[in-house]
Amino acid sequence: MSVEKLLKEQGYKYNSIKNMTDPEFMQEARSYADTIISYSSDISLLRQLEQKLSFEVDPNVFVAYTLKLAISKLILMSDPKKRLISIVIPMYHEGTRMQRKEENEFGEDFLRQKYLQLEWLFKGSNKDYVVTLIDDQCNDDPPSGVLAEAIINGDPLLRSKFYVNFLGKAIENKANIDDEVILHSLDGATIPKSTVKAAAVEYGMALSCSNSKSSNDIIVTTDADLSVDLGQIGLLLDAFVNNPDTLVAAGSRRLQKSVMLITADRNIRAQVARYLRETLFGRGFIPLDTQCGFKAWSPDCVRRLIKDGNLCIRGFSFDVELLLKVRMMGDENSITPIPICWFDSAEMTTTNPSTHRKLIEDQAKLAQKLYSESPEKGKLPHYVNAIDISLRVSAKQSVWDEFLNVISNNQELVSQIREFNPLALGTMNEILNSINVT
Repeated sequence: MSVEKLLKEQGYKYNSIKNMTDPEFMQEARSYADTIISYSSDISLLRQLEQKLSFEVDPNVFVAYTLKLAISKLILMSDPKKRLISIVIPMYHEGTRMQRKEENEFGEDFLRQKYLQLEWLFKGSNKDYVVTLIDDQCNDDPPSGVLAEAIINGDPLLRSKFYVNFLGKAIENKANIDDEVILHSLDGATIPKSTVKAAAVEYGMALSCSNSKSSNDIIVTTDADLSVDLGQIGLLLDAFVNNPDTLVAAGSRRLQKSVMLITADRNIRAQVARYLRETLFGRGFIPLDTQCGFKAWSPDCVRRLIKDGNLCIRGFSFDVELLLKVRMMGDENSITPIPICWFDSAEMTTTNPSTHRKLIEDQAKLAQKLYSESPEKGKLPHYVNAIDISLRVSAKQSVWDEFLNVISNNQELVSQIREFNPLALGTMNEILNSINVT
């Protein structure tokens, strides 16, 4: 039986997607990916089937997902270079997510599930991995880092690959740190916390740089939830294997071969944030999906970014600034967008109605900073309008809520936003003028 026939006759019996956080579903997907590989280890052929599937009107998500896993594993196994893949995961209020489903309805048992994903991917390859978890000074009692340590210390398998670090302790201990990159990563980080996610990720990346002994190594940043299967790391690695100019491989939910299941309300908020970002910084200058929590970085690139310092954004949208810096230090091939499979986690920070509002505010402040350094560009009308709209819409939660409500009932405007039509700016301005700000 050919692999294409296998997908048609057996893969398509999975006509619905279960919760991706379901351990049985994830194991089923890995097993099916292994079956695909047993039928064909030809990456080109599997990519052709993936491309064909992406053009179907209603593609089978399970088949698309397992094809990505199979391709990812084959890429990892076929790459001859030995590499250490360092995975950095910030933790902020993750106590619920660490629990098993039977302990909490939102539990994902994410530590053990990520371990299973990685063990499946790396088995049979000449590569190794390590997971660096960073407690981001959350005020939980006990903190996420303490909970993670308890789980890891009680499991010898996790204990050999997963390591917990505390951002707060690092800040307190700065005087005793002699690693230049790690010291730079803590610039601007204070106690109590003033940096949210950015400092935790920077610190984790700096620790990974310290552990990296080869230019072949890769640093992967991702989130604690199970929205993205780490079995797809090979897809990110492929960018570095095939293009020596790659500094960052950025996972994307917005490309032709991407697979994404996302809540509709969050989708509208994200579209508005994306439209304003693309208007502020120029369409295509950085990847469309900057907020996707799945990126791979070259250690040398990370060292340069951290030593350069001077980050304007310290919150959730710090990715935008980092990618802008990467784009300016490299050429047009320095950032490679990679289509991935993504399912919304049941308990996600970005489902909070205020999160995208904060993203828009951060982007506007970053644009103001950049254009103060480039006054002529900053005077162009569409930049001025985009900054003004971003600051006004993000000023109050009530304004943001009403703004989204009006937009969601205006299908012509929604289409303009999706198509990045510049006319949408004028309509947005009219909406803001009509909202009663109290």
